Amino acid sequence: MSSKKIQNVAIFYGGYGPEFDISRQSAQFVQSVLSPIGWQLYVVEVSKSGYKVFDAQNTPLKFDPEDFRIIEKSKKQKIDVVFNSIHGPPGEDGQLAELLEKHQIPHTSSDAEFARLTFDKHSCLSHLEEIGINRPSFCYLNKHDSIPLEEIDQTVGFPCFVKPSRSGSSFGISKVDNIDQLEKAVQQAFEVDDGVLVEKALDGTEVSVSVIRWKGQLLVLPMTELVSHNPFFDYEAKYLGKSDEITPARITNQSKKEIESIAKKMYTFLGLKGATRSEFIIQNQQVFLLEVNTVPGFTGVSILPQQVQVAGLDLTEFFGGLVRQSME
Repeated sequence: MSSKKIQNVAIFYGGYGPEFDISRQSAQFVQSVLSPIGWQLYVVEVSKSGYKVFDAQNTPLKFDPEDFRIIEKSKKQKIDVVFNSIHGPPGEDGQLAELLEKHQIPHTSSDAEFARLTFDKHSCLSHLEEIGINRPSFCYLNKHDSIPLEEIDQTVGFPCFVKPSRSGSSFGISKVDNIDQLEKAVQQAFEVDDGVLVEKALDGTEVSVSVIRWKGQLLVLPMTELVSHNPFFDYEAKYLGKSDEITPARITNQSKKEIESIAKKMYTFLGLKGATRSEFIIQNQQVFLLEVNTVPGFTGVSILPQQVQVAGLDLTEFFGGLVRQSME
């Protein structure tokens, strides 16, 4: 553990996409959980219009984007660590990490290079195929290409999922039951990103798996089984209570061990840092990876905090550990 003293922790939230409000909720929860530690906590809102900073009493302060310092009572305060709770750009696609690395500010999420890779579902899944990790059958589309309806019908089939390659919280995702619904779903996904995945809908048990480096070892937290009340685990299922999130997941010990092994292998191979959450589906005892998230939800109802508590870990110790680890 680094001997550097931590005084000022800035919790970044917001972003450029539709996950802004979820990110705000994450930051508020992280702030409340970290407050007993005694660090000076700042909350930094990031949007297309710039940066807004607030202290622990919600008093507006100024921020200098040139050197990433907070201006308080006419004095500049150095940020010791950034807790990244921005879901989507620029927090999850490497943009923020690149700026923080430029200013030599440690942060709780993965480095810029690996964040860019994992944020693109298609690139990430293709990269992981190199080490034998299964993904569902798929077809990848670029925005200005024609939609190969016959190829999708033959190689992917129906039902299928149409999803933006770079997005989170299930924004822009549709479940498509037949070829007549496909074009509308693809166009909807293209409103979110220029790359779209058409992916076979697997019928099985979906599990959410979080990995962290904890006390020098890779730790897989208790897995969560996702049972959506809707046709799939969409935004309503994730954030509006339209699902059952069962921790620990009701899966066989064999599947549990296999997924733990895959999740650790992925974490190391992708060069990840901090807390990550990945989604898998088990069909006929075979494990398939759906996506990797390097900035998982940190709200009070998010999956990762639930898993932390089921693991018997204290949330303040856990979030504090993420901050301290970033200084290593």
